[in-house]
Amino acid sequence: MKSLTATQTKLLSRRRLKPVYLVEISLQGAGAPTLYLSDRNITVGGQIYENYLSDVSGLGDEVRRITSDSLNADITLKFKNSRYKSYNHLIEIGGTYPFEGAVCVIKEVYLDDNNIPSDVLTAFKGALDEPQNIDLMGFECTVSSLPFWMDKAFKQALITKSVYANADPDDLNKVRNIIYGSCQQVRCHAIRAGALDALTAAITATSPGNSGTLVLSDASEFPSSGAFTIQIDAEQIRIASRSGNNLTLASSGARGYGGTTAAAHNQGAGTFEVLSEYVYMVADHPVKQLGDIFVDGVRQTSGVTTYTGQGGNEHASYPGKAIIVFTVKPAIQKQVNIADGIGVSDGIGVADNINFTSAGTMKKIYPNGASGGDNAGAIYDGNENTNSNQYQAGSATYFWSISFPTTNYGSINTQYLWLKVSGSVGSVAWGVSDGSWAPSSIGNNPSGWIRFQRSGGSWGGSINIWSSHGTTTNMYLWEAYLEVDYNPTLNKSGSAYKSGSVTKTGTVTGSGADSVIGESVNCDVYGYQDNGSGTYTGSANALIERPDHVIKHFIDVLYGFSLSDIDSTSFDSAGTSYASAISGGYKLGFVINDEIVPSEFIKTLAGQCRSNINYLAGKWYLKYIPDSAPSPDRTISKSDLAGQHAKFRFNSTPSIDIYNDLVAKFKKNYGKLDFDESDWLGTSIDSDSTSQAKYGIRTKTIEFDAIRIQAMADHVLAFIKLQYKLPLLIVEFPVFWEHFDLDIGDTFDIVNDLYNGKKFYIEKIERISKAKAQITGLEWL
Repeated sequence: MKSLTATQTKLLSRRRLKPVYLVEISLQGAGAPTLYLSDRNITVGGQIYENYLSDVSGLGDEVRRITSDSLNADITLKFKNSRYKSYNHLIEIGGTYPFEGAVCVIKEVYLDDNNIPSDVLTAFKGALDEPQNIDLMGFECTVSSLPFWMDKAFKQALITKSVYANADPDDLNKVRNIIYGSCQQVRCHAIRAGALDALTAAITATSPGNSGTLVLSDASEFPSSGAFTIQIDAEQIRIASRSGNNLTLASSGARGYGGTTAAAHNQGAGTFEVLSEYVYMVADHPVKQLGDIFVDGVRQTSGVTTYTGQGGNEHASYPGKAIIVFTVKPAIQKQVNIADGIGVSDGIGVADNINFTSAGTMKKIYPNGASGGDNAGAIYDGNENTNSNQYQAGSATYFWSISFPTTNYGSINTQYLWLKVSGSVGSVAWGVSDGSWAPSSIGNNPSGWIRFQRSGGSWGGSINIWSSHGTTTNMYLWEAYLEVDYNPTLNKSGSAYKSGSVTKTGTVTGSGADSVIGESVNCDVYGYQDNGSGTYTGSANALIERPDHVIKHFIDVLYGFSLSDIDSTSFDSAGTSYASAISGGYKLGFVINDEIVPSEFIKTLAGQCRSNINYLAGKWYLKYIPDSAPSPDRTISKSDLAGQHAKFRFNSTPSIDIYNDLVAKFKKNYGKLDFDESDWLGTSIDSDSTSQAKYGIRTKTIEFDAIRIQAMADHVLAFIKLQYKLPLLIVEFPVFWEHFDLDIGDTFDIVNDLYNGKKFYIEKIERISKAKAQITGLEWL
């Protein structure tokens, strides 16, 4: 409910109401004045409001309980077009200081019998649209909600040549990453990648030589002045200068530069610029921590330097950004992760001077058998929604045995065993019987994917899994697989020779980083952290991940509002609910890497933590929605309705909006390498048999792109099912001014012959006159 002062409460309880609207318009431009207007000449709080306001219509707010959806405001202000200061007509001031876009605050006071005003109540804050219906007597302006205007001003930073001249062409015009919470394998952007092009003609090992000329198809991305180094196949060549597409070789030692060997190269051979470092942007802001780094899916253990962007840990050329830097010895073989299974066997002889370079390669191995528990085959059926179950009656330990193929791919460095598990109650613990795996056990009833690892070991064989608990429970093993980090066995046999000529045409695309580093650089990231004062989380330098903290930070830092625009009471109350909703509390984790509309985006975030968010009377309010109705703020009976013939009017939500078989995809796959990989790594499923028996099966698939925790996805999906499994009543009715203290999100019950005592959630309040409001409520189940 609205928080009213004593004078406001006193005057709203009178049998006769005398409301007065006050409008404050902050015009735009240097030296622009603020207009203080009303429907009468009145002084409030020492401020004079002049009589230029004819009418205010459409005042009201609407926010859907489940989605936070609302329409843009439908408010219209009508003005008198009288002389104003030095202007013959009020409208003329807009020629100097435009009306459209001016911030407009609509306030209200109530007068007592002596015309003494109450304290001021803010009714609405928005921005004016352009004046319409202009004549000598007056004009009018509609008023849009302030978030609607702020959306238009919202701008996301892109990776452009003007800012990052050496960026990979594949990353140009992409949105720079914004990261909240904990996210795995976030795709990074190459902002210093080196140029890449192709030879227009074949060259020999000796020609061109020192001071000779190489010609590229399009050398515009290579340095336009000064000396630099290029690389073709395994050879490094020193360049003295570039003119157009012509590269002039150094006067001495040009070929076979840097200890490489001069060689012949074919027409169309890739030619890339050698850099001392290759730079990738993880996020366009400082982050709390950078974790494991992956190149083309393989974790890196050396040759990489990370910068969080925090003070004291910034790259000198990219302050305030989260940055990864690779420093490698240039060679045509990728210095980071060569891993391919392509075999070539043909009758064409090739003059063989090929050297193999073996680097760590990661391979995913799936089981080929399992035993133990019920339905052991579910462990390796490729379906994460089926499981093998063991029922434990009392304290005991149970086992599964999972076998893997014995194909030998090379020398094993590290093995990672991934298990998707859950337990019905309590602190179920999981482990591997072979003591060489770490950790020795994972307890506290984990739900979802867990990981064990060991050094070395052999290919294939059986791995024995145990699960234990001290009381009666069900233990579920859903899926399993191995990831093996190994050095592949490389061999070469047969003769190699080549005859005839080979030509290549077409366009070489990408960058030097693609050739030297790899096509995909990904990083585990802990995103935005709080400042040293704990402004957003209450704890200095804490990771910003609880929903109320995330939304508060987004509104203040990215959206363009300020902390004073946030209702701290509602945010703190929602935060308390988030902290206790599930074990460990609600936590968000997501990457903004595409264009968004901020007002819609934060509504989506609120929906993924069973909340709604709305901007009312100049403040942002966040409300967590419980499963069942709270105690009513007000009881409404027939005698409270406005007018002798007023009545409750009932409808219901459309049956087409009933859903009783729900699937939620969550945990966005930011490390996706191939087009056919899944976009989502987590799944939550829920259904309601009672609703299905009554209405048939109604399916709906939902995407939770900010949720990365199984328990949270399950909890939110269960709430969504509750809201959609049955049709809900909608009630509408008019009330007089004594109920003006009711607000969006309040709960009321009614006295009524049909639905006596039923509770409703206020979704809409509309002022239909100065003394009346229309209220729309949605049933609580």
